[in-house]
Amino acid sequence: MKDTINNSLLNYRDSLYMVKNTGKNFDNNNPEKSLFVSHQLNTNNISPNYTQSLNNKDWILGILILCFFLFALVQVLYKKRIKQIFKSFFIKRYTNQLIRDGNLFNERITINLFIIFVLTFSLLIFKSAEFFIRFPQNIVFNFILYLKILIIFFILWFIKILAVIFIGRIFKLENMSKEYLLNILIFNLISGIFLLPSLVLITYIQSTAIIYIVLIMIGLIILYRIIRGIFIGLSCLNFSLLYLILYLCTLEILPFLILTKLVMDYLT
Repeated sequence: MKDTINNSLLNYRDSLYMVKNTGKNFDNNNPEKSLFVSHQLNTNNISPNYTQSLNNKDWILGILILCFFLFALVQVLYKKRIKQIFKSFFIKRYTNQLIRDGNLFNERITINLFIIFVLTFSLLIFKSAEFFIRFPQNIVFNFILYLKILIIFFILWFIKILAVIFIGRIFKLENMSKEYLLNILIFNLISGIFLLPSLVLITYIQSTAIIYIVLIMIGLIILYRIIRGIFIGLSCLNFSLLYLILYLCTLEILPFLILTKLVMDYLT
């Protein structure tokens, strides 16, 4: 046992002697003569940074959650009625069944789905403006812009409805105007449902292809609604086809042109 300890001490002394004879100084201030060299990165701030910049996704997420919640209520409480709305969207003859089972304008399902439509369509306009115009990412500015788009869109939609009712009374076409308003309502409610998952993809994937596909699909839905409106007008013999086309284009296209112009003027 003693021999083992003595041999260890002798080896330790020999090691110290060899280090002294090398003549090298193990100083941290001299990296060329040190066995261990620290990294060359400069540290400006040693405290962790936990702050995150606010962006549009914060309030957009709240709007999407609200819309999904309203749609979930509709699915649970009005499952049969929403199936009728979808059938009326694809096949016109189901609209009569929709009318027989109640007045869609005064039902609670319409309130929920219409809120979804207004919120999502206004959000689509906002995201389109954000994509094509590239305005600054300021959460207060962007949220105020969204609210302005929402208010203007609702006002234009309300004016269009009043115009349809007014023209129907002037030309004594109340039944046709009611059918046309129901056609507008059905397409608006379906558009809001379609935009829910679409806006999730637009917001969180941020793909150019996705936003173009969604805009094209919405354009096709609007075109389909105009064609359905033309057939409703043609069912009335007292209405000229030329005036009908001008009337529909004015009501369907002019509000979007006005809204686009207002948004462009606000951002420039």
